[in-house]
Amino acid sequence: MRTMEQILKGDSINAFYLRGKKDPAFWIERVFGWYIKPCHREWIDLWRKHDRVCIVAPTGFGKTCIFGVGIPLWILYYKPGAEVLVISKIMEHATKLLERNRDMILNNELLRSLEPEERLKVTWTKTKIETANGSRLFCRPYTESIKGFHLNYVVADEIASYTNHDIFFRYVLTRVTAKKGKLVGITTPESETDIPHKLLENKEFITRFYPAMKSRKYEGRKGFDSPIYKKMKYGESIFPELYPPERLATIRDSMGSIKFDREYMVDTLAVEDALFPPNMVIECWDDKIDFSENVEGACYIGCDLAYSTGKDADYTVFVVVDNLGATSVVRKIVRMRGVAIPIQRRELIKLSETFHPKAILIDESLFGSNFIQDLRMQGLRAIGCRFDYKRRINYLLNLRRIIEEKKIIFPHKPGSYAEHLTDELYKELTAMKKVKTQSGITSYQSSAAHDDMVMALALAVSSVSAKVQAKGDLLVGTKKGNVPETKTLNTKAIII
Repeated sequence: MRTMEQILKGDSINAFYLRGKKDPAFWIERVFGWYIKPCHREWIDLWRKHDRVCIVAPTGFGKTCIFGVGIPLWILYYKPGAEVLVISKIMEHATKLLERNRDMILNNELLRSLEPEERLKVTWTKTKIETANGSRLFCRPYTESIKGFHLNYVVADEIASYTNHDIFFRYVLTRVTAKKGKLVGITTPESETDIPHKLLENKEFITRFYPAMKSRKYEGRKGFDSPIYKKMKYGESIFPELYPPERLATIRDSMGSIKFDREYMVDTLAVEDALFPPNMVIECWDDKIDFSENVEGACYIGCDLAYSTGKDADYTVFVVVDNLGATSVVRKIVRMRGVAIPIQRRELIKLSETFHPKAILIDESLFGSNFIQDLRMQGLRAIGCRFDYKRRINYLLNLRRIIEEKKIIFPHKPGSYAEHLTDELYKELTAMKKVKTQSGITSYQSSAAHDDMVMALALAVSSVSAKVQAKGDLLVGTKKGNVPETKTLNTKAIII
């Protein structure tokens, strides 16, 4: 139990009340006994000055304490009748955060005044706290169901983990509009395609909302993007009481520089043993273009087929690449799951009618052979590609070379469907890691749930940089021209 004596420190209750009302940082520090550092004060000042705020900071540096506990309880204490909502990716995390708020009330002599009378304790549930002054604190998981709430304050916890971005931009951001309230999103970033990066960097996307979100990133030790760093020495921690430089150095040595940079320096470009490093992929993004049916060169379609169903099934992916000579442009990506083979075939035929590809390259390792023959019967230039161990590595290394040399462009226009699919492709590419098999052979495997887009893209660009022979193998990585036009595709199988 934190006592009134510990909280007031000699101040009168009236003086403390008035100062705390004007200065939430002071109130939080006194009421909970937490360290409030310059970075924490800056976070709170941003929240006071702006209706929508995104704070990106290292793990363990107090984001959830400040915005998930301190600010909600300050609101409940000073604003009778206020309604506050805590959102987490899953319900279990949301209810745990609500429990922390409940425990703070019950174990704090000042906050016990918020506890309702015995007969009203039925209003305290796993998902709701109603206080003696009529304020309410709710918790909910990150789903569309939150659109029924209109609140004074919303805290969205770990927003980098929210996979469906539409829910955030359509429903979460608008929950405080009706009551002219405030919203804060807090997180440690996960990748260059997550919500905080859209808020930090994508200005065109942000301006669709009024008022715009104020987003700021904080590194664990001296970095950039905040006035507090101007007064610091190089390597100095922004939270020295919990994370002095010596402790940060020990953490870095124990977990490795890559993981440390991601968790404590909020550097999402730090990836270990990635076949496609994030910064390399991002260099190929073009934020000015969307998918297009306007073909300027020779088109190729790469196909990774799937036949399984269910929520964990693989995707069928078709990637259309337009070869302009020096570079290639991804003109379209089709991604579907749990779709019958005739529908997949029909979709591919439609793509062919639109883009008139010089070749359709298909992984024939599953049911590709029959699929290929059916397409040839339709007059399409379908080519079966073998996917044994060595060829798979060659496809991936060829794709790596093309991306590394910036010979491919990925459409990434803000707010477009191309941006969404390019983000998904980015996740698959950057999850592809070098591994050693039990026999000591180097291979490449994905740590993501799927790699279908990567393989479809790898097939599409294999024809851009390699020669297809009527008999033999695809010479992946060579520069001997494109797939030759031939009139024998329907009668003579071309095997790659």
